[in-house]
Amino acid sequence: MDMRSQIPNCRDDEEQLSPNYQHFIHALRSVGYSFEESVADIIDNSIDAAATHISIRFVIRENTSVDLLISDNGEGMDEGGVRQAMIFGTQPIEARQQRLGKFGLGLKMASIAQAMDFHVVSLKNRELSGRSWTDEGLKKGFFCSRLARNQIDRITGFDRTPLREGHGTWVYLEFLHRHASAFHKAEQLCEKLALDLQNHLGLHLHRFLKRTKITIEICDYKGMSGALREVRPYDPFGYPMSGCAGYPSEYLISGEYAGKLTIKAHIWPAKSSSPNYKLPGGAIKRQGLYFYRHDRLICGGGWYDIKEGLDSHDSLGRAEINLLGDTELEREVSLDVRKALVKVTPSLREAILSSQNSAAEPFKKFLKDSNSTYRAAGGSGGDEVAGTVIVPVGADFPAELREKIIEIQGRGQSVTTWDFHFKWEMFDPDDADLFFRLIPAKNLCLLNKVYQARVEPGTCNNKDLGKAVLLKTTLFFLLEDCLGREQISPKEEHRLEGLSKIMASAVKSDSAFIP
Repeated sequence: MDMRSQIPNCRDDEEQLSPNYQHFIHALRSVGYSFEESVADIIDNSIDAAATHISIRFVIRENTSVDLLISDNGEGMDEGGVRQAMIFGTQPIEARQQRLGKFGLGLKMASIAQAMDFHVVSLKNRELSGRSWTDEGLKKGFFCSRLARNQIDRITGFDRTPLREGHGTWVYLEFLHRHASAFHKAEQLCEKLALDLQNHLGLHLHRFLKRTKITIEICDYKGMSGALREVRPYDPFGYPMSGCAGYPSEYLISGEYAGKLTIKAHIWPAKSSSPNYKLPGGAIKRQGLYFYRHDRLICGGGWYDIKEGLDSHDSLGRAEINLLGDTELEREVSLDVRKALVKVTPSLREAILSSQNSAAEPFKKFLKDSNSTYRAAGGSGGDEVAGTVIVPVGADFPAELREKIIEIQGRGQSVTTWDFHFKWEMFDPDDADLFFRLIPAKNLCLLNKVYQARVEPGTCNNKDLGKAVLLKTTLFFLLEDCLGREQISPKEEHRLEGLSKIMASAVKSDSAFIP
């Protein structure tokens, strides 16, 4: 039979040529997704489905390979919806719903970029449906398989939350092939990936985290879960007060870009140690333009030749640019399937520079003001802006303690809360003379377990608990300047090590100390 007769509008001089699927799939897997970008793209679908809780679980298999489960309590899909979701290039629901999905490729491309096989199970109207894209099925010619009930039960068994709520979706990435070389240290690998995810999702999805909770867990092959981590928002514009009068300032863009984007410029207060200012990657790298699409951060930081290079004197200046969903503009700025790249064309660059605020001041004035604000303050590193009190939160700090800190230090000031945790852990023999070890990027302080019996006795009377709270509160205020950093200077490391040894010596000098 002539195949052309089965193809609509096929001309006599045309021939359908199927790709070499094995090579084609390899190319699709190499589109450029990082691990964090892949997970964020999958989570976009959960947000589009109105999920209020999204769970990310690393599953370490018995052979130390690693899988990933992303589940949500969104509206779910029926069998037809799951089938449609597995089609490469499927059309999303109407654009008027302002979906984060754009090309209908994100779920598939993001998943196969990281995993050899991936499976989608969804619950809607009390019915479970599931399908898989496997490496074998893709290479055979895009053959998508239906999941049997026992396969569905295996996946839903890792997280039964959607079952309890009666709706939701599971996306299971099996065998994270890009990280196979590190499987011999599976727990360390998962810890690193979890931290990278917390930073990336906290920044790129910060506008959604007020209404959508995202948690991360690491599970062993028996299904036992470790500590539950909640993704906290990093708001690039979450300062307690503006660093310069007249800001934030909105700029009106005219000409061909009118109505296609909005611009709002901000100047941070100088000398801020807020994690919202420092951000993952550091404040200097995070100065510049922040592009959003439907409240989702596409990329943040850099001036895109609006000005030359990154200069510490400009690190207080940030401008949010919201793309309003114009297809032509999104094509011009090269918004790609990963939703992780924006290119500013010469015409758009000139339009941004020539935009004006309500006082008829050009965008260029914002650049000068952010620079002069930094210089007037004599630098940007070190202390939190005057007028702000940092209050520790977490299980280690009782509510009445937080209230007392605010009462004493926070009158008439802005209050910033900081989630901080302690964990008792047995240190290596080489570190026996250390009392604590700080992990600033995780806002975590490890305490040497050899000293726990003296500092935090096993009895449960208020006096003993008070000793532990006193210690942890003291440590928090000693260490707060180092929190939230990706790394700290050798000088600071030396200071912390000395402080840790002094505290260990102090405990040992107590006559009641028993090693």
